[in-house]
Amino acid sequence: MTRTGQAAVDAGLARVGGKMEAAGFCLAFTRSVFEVNGKYVDAITAWNKSPTQHAGDRHPPPAVPVYFHTASPHRHVAFHAGDGVIVSTFNEHIRRYDSIEVVEDKFNGEFIGWAEDINDVRVFEQIVTKSLPRKDKIVLLIQDKDHGGKGAFVLEDGSWDWVKSAADMDALEASTGHTAAVLSSDTFLGFTSLRFKRTND
Repeated sequence: MTRTGQAAVDAGLARVGGKMEAAGFCLAFTRSVFEVNGKYVDAITAWNKSPTQHAGDRHPPPAVPVYFHTASPHRHVAFHAGDGVIVSTFNEHIRRYDSIEVVEDKFNGEFIGWAEDINDVRVFEQIVTKSLPRKDKIVLLIQDKDHGGKGAFVLEDGSWDWVKSAADMDALEASTGHTAAVLSSDTFLGFTSLRFKRTND
């Protein structure tokens, strides 16, 4: 059964510090995180055959394969764990890199894009899919606890919106009349959640 979402994120991060059999197994590593069988010979073939390409989109969601144009004719594919964190092979080693830019620098390459599938098997799904009870007069910001809240979800009266930057958060507050006054902090689905109260009550 294909592994997706938070289960894939957990599996990918758990592989950091491990090894593959040899160098050149980036596609084998990435598909193994999703428990997808082998099909294509290398990363660039998997990218070229993908019907779900997001070329040039430097804000991939968690738990998707990300592709890089490197000096190798096979190019490179790695696993995006969320908030720019990449789990990737480097030779036979499996390492964590904290941004797409770091991978570009380390591999002397350029980001190609991300895909919703790998080897023609769909792996993309929204990490947060659980319906939550209404919380009237509350906005809930769920931010990555390790990386400063980049790419946060905001919950307003039970509905989700995607916030990619502090400017987006400011715009949301301006349009809804909420302020960033913290009422409480707890954990939810592995993230840190901060509750904000309205200013116009």
